[in-house]
Amino acid sequence: MLINNSRRRIRIRDLEVFLMLAANLNFSKASEALHISQSALSAAIQGLEEALSTRLFDRSTRIVELTPTGQLLRKEAEELLAHFDHSIQRVQDFVSGAQGRLQIAASPSVMAGLLPLALSRFNEMYPGVAVEVREEVHATCIYLVRARKVDFALTPGRQGFDDLCQTKLFDDRLVALCAPGHPIARQETVKWASLIKERIIAVSRDSSVRQIVETAFARYASELHPAVEVERATSAMSFAAAGLGIAIMPLSLVKYADSQYLVRRPIDASDAVRTICAIRLATRTPSSAAENFIDLCKQMSRTS
Repeated sequence: MLINNSRRRIRIRDLEVFLMLAANLNFSKASEALHISQSALSAAIQGLEEALSTRLFDRSTRIVELTPTGQLLRKEAEELLAHFDHSIQRVQDFVSGAQGRLQIAASPSVMAGLLPLALSRFNEMYPGVAVEVREEVHATCIYLVRARKVDFALTPGRQGFDDLCQTKLFDDRLVALCAPGHPIARQETVKWASLIKERIIAVSRDSSVRQIVETAFARYASELHPAVEVERATSAMSFAAAGLGIAIMPLSLVKYADSQYLVRRPIDASDAVRTICAIRLATRTPSSAAENFIDLCKQMSRTS
């Protein structure tokens, strides 16, 4: 660090040398503590005095003592170096991921499954990192990443996002949900060909699940006409539990649902799956805290 002066730049090292002499008031002891020669110490003090245009020490053959200006500089230099050390420590803590702030967007299925457990563990490991979380549908998650309003999003990945870096966390299969008395409840699995004949309870068009279902139905030359269309997955599950149709949901969202009122059956199709990713801007360097959180999610996804 340099402090500009019309005659000379004052360096952090100059202040450290000054403070050592101010603490010892003895050139021999101060130079020994600094591992420099007495002549180098004298030259450093002389340079500092020239930079400030004032004497900092009164010297005689028998005594060294601070001048009034030297006393003031000692107080100011101690405060300056303490603040400098604190600032450097904060930067180092940020670099290591021990301090910082994270803003995360997440799809509802991630909010209901992986994220609460991951966030709880992350808070234990990195209590100095403040985390803000927003629950949004897939399209909004991607918008927030591109608008730099969040550090990353935990949401289904998709092809064609060349401006985004997508780190795979886990595959999330789709399941059909119905009331226990529904005929599908007696099957082990269900196929798309069977589902196109059923009353479908669909979530909003912004949902990645809705897009998968519409694409699957289109392969069978059938357009999706929902019997009920809802905004929230919890509403879809409630309608399915009441026997009003079939809700198609990601497993990560419903695996904790009450099986007394809902039966879930896996959809037997290769496309009945989403890949949940941590998505960030490819041109934006992630913070260490962001990398630590994503690594934790990857680790927890492998063991869950």
